Amino acid sequence: MSKVKTDERAHSAKKRPARVKLGQGSKLALAEQYATNKDLHYHLFLDHPGELEGAQGAWYEFVKNEQGENVKLPAGNGLTHYLMAIPKKLYEEDMAEQQKLVTETTRQEVKVKAAAGEYSPEGHDSAITRDI
Repeated sequence: MSKVKTDERAHSAKKRPARVKLGQGSKLALAEQYATNKDLHYHLFLDHPGELEGAQGAWYEFVKNEQGENVKLPAGNGLTHYLMAIPKKLYEEDMAEQQKLVTETTRQEVKVKAAAGEYSPEGHDSAITRDI
């Protein structure tokens, strides 16, 4: 067996952009670079038919780069991720409403299971129920 040795001096002599470690995720690096406003919630949306329009209908806006273009990243299989943002207050309101729906659905499922004779600890709707 032969080992391949790397010449660190050769690597350091070349001008390269900042290194993104494998496993760190280029999507996370992209979001970190542009997600600078702490009053906004950032989300990567795929360009599936209707998804970007749905996000805009929920008042998400495209995040722009220095050239005024939408920040985007290849997602594979011919799809593209677009970085979008919404005021954090609106995002938190949406998540609180979503949690209410999840909690109510879970309560209904617990009632159905109890009616079927399955065990459910008294006073506990579900392990996933949480307060926001």
